[in-house]
Amino acid sequence: MQMIWELMPDSSDYAHFVRSSKLYIDTAECYAVDDENHATVLVYALEMMCQTPHISKPAQVLPILGHLRLARSHLGQERRDKKVEELLNWEYELPRMDVA
Repeated sequence: MQMIWELMPDSSDYAHFVRSSKLYIDTAECYAVDDENHATVLVYALEMMCQTPHISKPAQVLPILGHLRLARSHLGQERRDKKVEELLNWEYELPRMDVA
């Protein structure tokens, strides 16, 4: 079994992570912004995107982080809030020069 950090962009497993992130984003749009499931699914999408850094560019991640920032006030669970904070802090670690 291949470890996630060993995956290469041309592997089929890597393609599954990419497709998963896209489907999570589509799923998040099915929920109202004030529904906690909206934020939860965005967290899953971002986690999948973190696993595919070769194609997850800041220009793709930053808008999702913005949606998550808006939705986080509707989250009720402390654990989820902590995970959201970790992901939102990621925004400041992304290189700004790739955003266009």
